[in-house]
Amino acid sequence: MKRDFGFAKTRYRGLAKNLHHLQIAMASASLLMTARATVIQARMKTAVTTG
Repeated sequence: MKRDFGFAKTRYRGLAKNLHHLQIAMASASLLMTARATVIQARMKTAVTTG
């Protein structure tokens, strides 16, 4: 997750801000994984129908 979104440093800005940052990062990671899975499934369907 860190590599995908460029979070290299740990920030200590308060518990509420750290929690919010973590929630946003996890939501973004979830969306990214879903998008990647969708692309893979589309490619597999195309390969099956053309192959």
